[in-house]
Amino acid sequence: MNHPFSPLGATRRRLVAAAAWLPLAGCTLVPERPGQPARHDFGPASPLPATAAMLPAPVAIGTVAAPDWLDSPALAYRLLWETPGRLRAYASTGWAAPPSALLAERLRERAAARGGSVRVHAVEGAAPAALLRVDLTEFAQWFDAPDQARAVVRVRASLLSALTRAPIAQRAFSSERPCATPDAPGAVSALIVASQQVVDDLLDWAAQTLAQGASRVNSHDIAR
Repeated sequence: MNHPFSPLGATRRRLVAAAAWLPLAGCTLVPERPGQPARHDFGPASPLPATAAMLPAPVAIGTVAAPDWLDSPALAYRLLWETPGRLRAYASTGWAAPPSALLAERLRERAAARGGSVRVHAVEGAAPAALLRVDLTEFAQWFDAPDQARAVVRVRASLLSALTRAPIAQRAFSSERPCATPDAPGAVSALIVASQQVVDDLLDWAAQTLAQGASRVNSHDIAR
């Protein structure tokens, strides 16, 4: 029989006291919830460049199409030296919406700043002169080495006649920006800058293409 004040008896008393405390602890302590992933959008648009071409007529801008593997809010990256064909995603950081939706919203904002744009399914004001269709083909951070990364944004754009849907012009656009840091924050910042460049280049092209088309029409009328 163990003595109450023996080392074994003292250990037994501590175990009994701990067992009595556990139910109370279960009632008062709440397990900490896992942190929610950080979500980002493109933020406020930067001012238009001084060289930005104004749209000569309203352009209808709808959704930006994306393949299934890009149609998600995930912040994607590729390890080019290992498996360049595999798209990976950060666990703790992502977008507030799929990049295609964020890109479409930025397109509409920038088009409006250049003279006005209209939505395909809710046309307001003047009828659009053309329909702009955009396909997102790449939107990811590319790692060339463990400590070296860049943001890559690629799209295909098509200008169509608003009346007949006949193609007016087509072109691919691409922008790459080095990431200040080879991590999720570096990816977010660089992808936003690269997206802004693609949008501005695309709208410059659309404005110039429409202006050239209007000039050709006017020249033909004068010649007649």
